[in-house]
Amino acid sequence: MTKDLHYPGTHIIRGRVGWPLLGLLTLVVVMLGAVTGLVIRAGAAGPPGGRPDDWLKNTEQGNYCVTASNLNGDLGQASYSDGFYRAEPANQPYAAIVDQKTGTGWLVNLEDTTCLKETGEDLEALSPYDWWLPSFAVTAWSQLPGVWEGGLFIADAGDGFLVTMEMKGPGHLLSTLLITKNGELKDRRDWEYSALGEVVPDDLRPPPGANCPP
Repeated sequence: MTKDLHYPGTHIIRGRVGWPLLGLLTLVVVMLGAVTGLVIRAGAAGPPGGRPDDWLKNTEQGNYCVTASNLNGDLGQASYSDGFYRAEPANQPYAAIVDQKTGTGWLVNLEDTTCLKETGEDLEALSPYDWWLPSFAVTAWSQLPGVWEGGLFIADAGDGFLVTMEMKGPGHLLSTLLITKNGELKDRRDWEYSALGEVVPDDLRPPPGANCPP
C-alpha cells in the first residue's frame, strides 16, 4: 500500500499524486498530453534562467523504463511511452496501466489476468500501485517555490523541511528526491533508467488474456 509521509504540518491529497503537500500549499497535478518520445539532451544548459521545463517534461512524459527504490528497498518498475505508462509495484502481482491521453486506466492481476477499468477521477484507485512513479514526484514537487541550481531543485517547504530534487538521470531525468528536516534525512527516493526511446506503446497495453474492457 501507499506509504504516505506524515510529517508535522503536512496534509495529504490522495489520488494521482499520492505525495505529501507541505504547509498550506495545495498542489493540483495536471497530467499533460502525450509527446512522441524522450528528448535526450545531455549537453543542455541548465538554470539559471527559470524552470527547465524540457527536463521536467522528459520525466513526466518521456519514453523509458525505470526502477524505483527508497530507504526500505525496491518500490517497483515502470515503462513510459507515447502517453502510456505501465507500473508494476514490487512484491505485488499487479500492473497499473494508464493511457494519459484518454484518462483511462486498468489494474491487471498478473496471476489470474483479471482486470478492472478506471476512468477520470476513479483513477485514484490506482494510487496504491503507482504512487512511486517519477512523473508524479517531479510534477508535484517542482511546483513548490524553490531555486534551481544546475541540476538541482531546492525548496524550503516550511516547518524545517527541505526538499531537494536531483535531475541527474540521462537527459536530466529525475534521479533522486531527498526530504530533510533540520538537516536530518526523512525520506529518499531514487530512480534508475534504461531503454531510453525504445519502449513500444503496444507493449504497455493490457495483455490480451486479461480481457480488459476497451
